[in-house]
Amino acid sequence: MNKRFLIGVIAMLVVTLAWTQPTIRLAGVVVDQETLDPIFGTTIFNKSRVGGAVTDSAGFFLTEVMPGDTLEFRDVRYVTSTLVVPEILQATDYGIIQMMAPNTVMLEEVSIFSFPTEREFREAFLASRPPKNLQQRAEEAKQDLMKTIKESYEDDKYFYEMWSDRRLYELTGQIQPNHWLDPFRWSEFVERQFAKPEKDD
Repeated sequence: MNKRFLIGVIAMLVVTLAWTQPTIRLAGVVVDQETLDPIFGTTIFNKSRVGGAVTDSAGFFLTEVMPGDTLEFRDVRYVTSTLVVPEILQATDYGIIQMMAPNTVMLEEVSIFSFPTEREFREAFLASRPPKNLQQRAEEAKQDLMKTIKESYEDDKYFYEMWSDRRLYELTGQIQPNHWLDPFRWSEFVERQFAKPEKDD
């Protein structure tokens, strides 16, 4: 049997089972725990299934979840936080206020001093020499950065597309197609979930 066809059938079965289970409409506001100001652009990632949301300018979000789902609130400015939807919930609509702690980065101490004259500064600057392996270190840093960006995009691909669709709707009023029942998207998702990890050389 064709592998892609089998994956597509499995994906459709998963979708069918998902539709038969009761969903919960979860509305909420994400705020800074220190200032209580709403946080714009926070991504709510549902780690239990394909889905999620992005907060608007008022920090508001709306998403559909199921009991037991794990939600992860991501924002580069704040510490990532996690929320597990309780299994005992029975109603169809709930609201929450999610607080996030600022992501504080401690930098190394830097000493700043000035040269007495412009001439001394020029002489000191021209006398300085960069490390011999500076070019190699810069190339390695560039490769590491590109790898990190690629991995980050692959992990959050669906949410980047969701955010893009949302912005397009806000700017043009055009509603993008719903990919929830797209078998090709589901087959891609299943292949990524069950792909064998690459062995390190």
